Amino acid sequence: MDPIPAGVKTMRLRYAGTCVGCGATVQQGERAHFLKATKTVRCLGCGVGEPIEPQSTAGASANIEAMRAIEQAERLAQRQAAAERRAAAFTAGAEGERIVAEALAPLSAAGYLLLHDRASGPRANLDHLVIGTSGVWLVNAKHWSGTITAEGVLRHNGRDRAKQLDRAADERAQVTEILVVEGLRVPVHSVFAFTAATPEHTVIDEVTLVPVASVRSVIGAAPPVLDGRTVDRVVTALVDALPSASEREHAPDVAEAELPEDLREDGAYLFLEPWSGYGKKRLYVHRFGGSFGYVDLQQRTCHVDSGHERAEANLEFVLEWFADVDAEPRQIGRLGRLAMWVAGGAPRRAVAVRFRRRNTDRLYVHLADGKSRTQIGHYDLLAGKAHAAETEFAAIVGKAAAVRADSPSIR
Repeated sequence: MDPIPAGVKTMRLRYAGTCVGCGATVQQGERAHFLKATKTVRCLGCGVGEPIEPQSTAGASANIEAMRAIEQAERLAQRQAAAERRAAAFTAGAEGERIVAEALAPLSAAGYLLLHDRASGPRANLDHLVIGTSGVWLVNAKHWSGTITAEGVLRHNGRDRAKQLDRAADERAQVTEILVVEGLRVPVHSVFAFTAATPEHTVIDEVTLVPVASVRSVIGAAPPVLDGRTVDRVVTALVDALPSASEREHAPDVAEAELPEDLREDGAYLFLEPWSGYGKKRLYVHRFGGSFGYVDLQQRTCHVDSGHERAEANLEFVLEWFADVDAEPRQIGRLGRLAMWVAGGAPRRAVAVRFRRRNTDRLYVHLADGKSRTQIGHYDLLAGKAHAAETEFAAIVGKAAAVRADSPSIR
C-alpha cells in the first residue's frame, strides 16, 4: 500500500461530501481522503491523486508574520472602537438616570422610598426602584431621542426594541422572586421613562411608557394596596438583595507574569453560560470578544449567531457533550478538546462555566488539556473574590473572571 502523503488525512467524514475524482457522494461516517490544502474529498477508490509538491517562496514566512500582526492590529482597533461606543452609551445612560432621579425625587415627600442604581447581577443594574403602598415600581431611564412607537411592537426610530421588553419582564420576575421568598405577594410594575423622546402614555407587554415629565404622576395616581408594615418588609428585602451597583466589586486585573505561558492570551478562555427560563434550557457558548451562539438542550439543536467559520462545529461539540446524560467516560475530555480546537491547539485552556441562582453568581473555572477537565476553583462575581483549589490556580481563576467581565453579556 502506498504511503499517504503529507497534507492528506484519511478519516470518517463528519459531513457528507462529493469525491472530486469520480463525482460520487461520500456519506457522513464513511472513510475517505481529505486533502487539507484544497479542502476537498476523494473516495478511497480514487485514491489521493497526484501528490502536491511543496513550494517555497522568498519572504513567505515573514509575510505570514506580517499578516498576523496586521490582523492583531485590526482586532485591537475594533476593541478600541467598541470601548469608545460603550463609553458614549454609558455616558448618555448616566445622564438619563440623573434626569429621571430628579423627576422622581418629590415622591419621597409622599411616603415613597427611592432606590437608585441597584445591582441585579455582576454586569446588570436596576435604574430606579420606587417602593410604596401601590407596590414596587421598576423605572428604567431611556435616554433615547427620536420617535418611539408601540403599536404591537416597541420601536425606536423604526428599530425593533422587543428585547428591552423581555429584559423588563426578567427584572420583574427577579424582584418578584426575591419578595416571594420572603413571603410577600406584592405588585411589581415596569415603567420606561423617556428623557429625550416624548411617546404617548401607553402600556405594552406590561410595561408603561411615559415621558419623564409624567412618570411622577403615573406612580402617584396608583391606588394603595399595601399597608405600612408590608411596605417596610418589602424595603428591607430589596435593600438586602439588591446592593448598590456603584459599590459592587469587579474582577481584578491579573499580571500576565502570574499566569502560565499558555494561558496568557485572552483567546485561551472559552465561556459556557447556562440559561433557563420560560420553559427553555439553553447553553450559550462564547469566547472573548464574541458569541458563537447557543445550544438548545431540550430540542438538541444549535443556533449560530456568529460569522466564525467554526462556530457551528463548536456548538455541535458542546451539544453532544452536555446533552448526553449517559455520557461514556471517554466523552469527559471532549470539552477540553473543544477548548483546544477553538484556541488553536495550545496544550491547555481555561474553560469557564457560569452558574447563576438567586443571590449566587459564580464562574466555575476548569483546566482542559484534551484528555481531562479539572475544576480548579470558582470566582464569585457578586463578591469579587477568587476561590482556588490550589494557590497557583488563583491567577487563572482571576484572569477568567477579568476576561469575562469585559466580554459582551448574553442575555
